[in-house]
Amino acid sequence: MVAPEGGLDAAVERTVAALLECGTEALRAQKILLRQWEELPLRESVDLSIGVFGRAFLTGEPQRLMQGFIDRKR
Repeated sequence: MVAPEGGLDAAVERTVAALLECGTEALRAQKILLRQWEELPLRESVDLSIGVFGRAFLTGEPQRLMQGFIDRKR
């Protein structure tokens, strides 16, 4: 993201706020994936990501966060 002149603080605050709304397990898994993607070929990165995504549902975190979104729209 490129922030306009004088808008860096506001851009950082928006990014931090968005991250704080994410589940902690998802953020942790994403950080690990980002590090691994730097070293892996694209196909292996995709395959690894699919497995991590599937295992995330075993934590219940995605369901909880999606339910909050669904309930908010009603």
